[in-house]
Order: sequence, then C-alpha cells, then structure tokens
Amino acid sequence: KSFYGHIEVLVRAYCYFLTMGPEGLKEASENAVLNANYVQAKLADILPPVFDKLCMHECLLSGSRLSVSAYSFAKRLIDYGVHPPTLVGAGCVYFGEDLKSAMLIEPTETETRESLDHIIAVFRTVIGEMMENRALVETAPHSSPIGKIEAGAKEVETPGNQAVA
Repeated sequence: KSFYGHIEVLVRAYCYFLTMGPEGLKEASENAVLNANYVQAKLADILPPVFDKLCMHECLLSGSRLSVSAYSFAKRLIDYGVHPPTLVGAGCVYFGEDLKSAMLIEPTETETRESLDHIIAVFRTVIGEMMENRALVETAPHSSPIGKIEAGAKEVETPGNQAVA
C-alpha cells in the first residue's frame, strides 16, 4: 500500500479503461472538456474566467465581483442541491493569495446539457439573491442539518435552532 497506493483505486480505474475502450475514453474526455467550456462561457458575464482561454475538463472562475465571499456563495448553492465549487485551500487545491476568490468547477463527462443548464440557473439565482438580500447568502446553508460554522466561533446556531459546539 505505501508504495503502490490503494489497490482498489487502481483496479477500478483499470476496469473503467477496459470497459470504455480507446474510443469511449476519447469521447468521455471530449465531453468533459465540452461541459467545462460550456459552463465557463455561460457564467463568464457574472463569474469571469481567471484565465482568458478555453479550459480543459474544469474551469476556474473568479468570484472577485461577488459582494459576498466565494465561501458564502458556494454554501448557498448547497440549499439548491448543487455541489459547490472547489475553493482556495479545499482538499488538494491551493490557488494562492492572488486567486483567493477563485472557484474551480469540474462538470463530469456524464452531465447532460439540461443538468448543466440547471446548475447555471442556480448560480444565477444565487447572484440575484446576493443582490437583493445579501444576508440570505452570507448565512447559508439553510437546508442542511448544520449551519455554517464560522472560524473561531464557540457556538453556531443551526437551522433547527440547535447549538453546535
């Protein structure tokens, strides 16, 4: 394990390659690139791309125009059932201080145009909410069992009015 990693991941990837075959892998890759560029183009007017060029399988959008933090924006997406984008410092991604409002969106090759349009519509809805009621976005998520936990907070109220320590 320490040298080769988790063998199950390798077996799963190998089975995926065998199942898809060369043409299937090429098509899946093309679809992932197409989906990411579709999302980037449809959101460019409100969340401009960090890099002014076509992207590969993921797009990196700037939240610098938002009147709330990218973190708050992402948390509000959860209320609509949309998986939030990856933000600075999340997981294995670090964008650096100059990209602190960057949002990494990685639609998979299996997303349909309808599902992408739904995600884009939710992003636009949250932008509208941010402009009308900033506090609604800043205090999200509202539909999850546990609310936003602020750094340094001793106690946070959840939507069910239960304190979480």
